[in-house]
Amino acid sequence: MTVRNGYKMTELGEIPEEWEIKKLSEVTLKIADRDHTTPIYVDQGIPIISPKDFNSLEIIEFNDCKFITEEAHQINRKKTDIQVGDIIFTRIGAGLGKACIVTSVMPEFSILHSAVMIRPNEIIIIGSLMIYLLKSSVIQKQISLGIQSIGVPDLGIEKINNLKVTIPNLVEQQQIAEILSTNDALITKTDELIEKTKEIKQGLMQELLTKGIGHTEFKDSELGRIPKEWEVKSIAEISIKITDGEHQSPKVFNSGLPLVSAKDIKERDVDFSDVKYVAEDDFKKYITKCNPQSNDILVVSRGATIGRAICIRTSRVFCLMGSVILIKLDLKALDGIFLNNYLLMKSTQVKLLNSSGSSAQQAIYLKDIAKVQIPVPTLSEQKRMGEILSFVDDKLETLKNRKQQLQEIKQGLMQDLLTGRVRVV
Repeated sequence: MTVRNGYKMTELGEIPEEWEIKKLSEVTLKIADRDHTTPIYVDQGIPIISPKDFNSLEIIEFNDCKFITEEAHQINRKKTDIQVGDIIFTRIGAGLGKACIVTSVMPEFSILHSAVMIRPNEIIIIGSLMIYLLKSSVIQKQISLGIQSIGVPDLGIEKINNLKVTIPNLVEQQQIAEILSTNDALITKTDELIEKTKEIKQGLMQELLTKGIGHTEFKDSELGRIPKEWEVKSIAEISIKITDGEHQSPKVFNSGLPLVSAKDIKERDVDFSDVKYVAEDDFKKYITKCNPQSNDILVVSRGATIGRAICIRTSRVFCLMGSVILIKLDLKALDGIFLNNYLLMKSTQVKLLNSSGSSAQQAIYLKDIAKVQIPVPTLSEQKRMGEILSFVDDKLETLKNRKQQLQEIKQGLMQDLLTGRVRVV
């Protein structure tokens, strides 16, 4: 294989001649985890962090963490005395390979044994670069080769010590880290705009779907104060059909006619990128009971996205699994976008989830959907509200697309910069 001028071939691929390859143990001051006993949790105390407490940008969040006593925390500190600049690296479970850098030790926290603390030796490698190296494809490939083949994925301390990284000089490290962190800052800013826009939409929904547009007279109702001209009806009263999909597990194929389940219901429409397919005979049988079409409402009735609702926009034909409820509306009385938004209001979601029960197998049943009470403005007002909220949805989609583009740019930058394929000096 021909190697470019100024580069050398190594076990990690082609890298610049002046770069080195070292084991993680050779470029760190400490790699440690706490003892592997199950901690005793308390209602208040010191937060103890697990991989679930890393957000989508792999930053620690303390909103839903568990707590241990001060005494237990001090015992943990004997092994994992976490400081600013340390890296928390997930070594076990579904989140294996995730990493975040500690930017503050306030509040003080401990880590579960599913993570390790890595302290970079800043004389050799800066932490702001190491965090990207740990997330790089080169390291992730080593991780996949190093984990046990059965049971829960697990990467022991010894294997973490032996992970190999490419080491540019410190000046180039700083420049690479700055480029990647600038991209991360853009992703963070976009994330903040997405969350802010979601908040704006919820506020608009609450305002529009309870007070309407331009009303001055109101009345009391089962739903609270609503415009005097509005009615309150159950979904059963203003729908043509409420049903759900197939409850038996059909024979599926890699091609045929689409069979949509809860996982295929995304935020604005059906996503066909990962659907299963059924034969024509089964398809005809399934759509006899449940024939989804444009402007119908779909509601996820169980699973991780229980309560998610969409108004069908696609014109593609498909059939449904039993994890999705179909509502066919009387379109002369109710607009699909209006009902879709009403079902997505926080107050409506709370009612739906409360009706689903508290067990691990939560489910929304047809009778629960049928009983949901909704305000019914005139059809023209419903459509005007839908237009306003759809405008916000379009803004949200633009922001989400922007975030995805930035994430793709980041992956490309990491691949180019962390291997030296593209130089910054």
